[in-house]
Amino acid sequence: MTSEIEELSSEDWEVAVPESGSPIVFMNYGDTFTGEYTGTVVITPDDTGGKTEKPFNKHFFKSDGNVKFILGGYKLDEALANIDKGTICRITYVGEVDMGAAKNPMKDYRLETKK
Repeated sequence: MTSEIEELSSEDWEVAVPESGSPIVFMNYGDTFTGEYTGTVVITPDDTGGKTEKPFNKHFFKSDGNVKFILGGYKLDEALANIDKGTICRITYVGEVDMGAAKNPMKDYRLETKK
């Protein structure tokens, strides 16, 4: 006898929390990554040691059958907020933006979507 649960196909499931994946690493200006956007998860760090960290976004992609992620920043967060899941994206690391003497430079990316 087959149970109702055993009869579910992969199309009957929706990912609630994706696997961790591996980070997308950009070493040099002009480096690119291409993958299918699969969604964003908001990470809220624990309040450890009395230091409260701000929540941040972790953006997920599939590339060559593997789950990859990139941590959000202002520019990527804004761009990906308007991208539908399943969209093929290309991210290019284009440089750094000077944020002033008291801050680290912000990484600058170009996000393109497949037509």
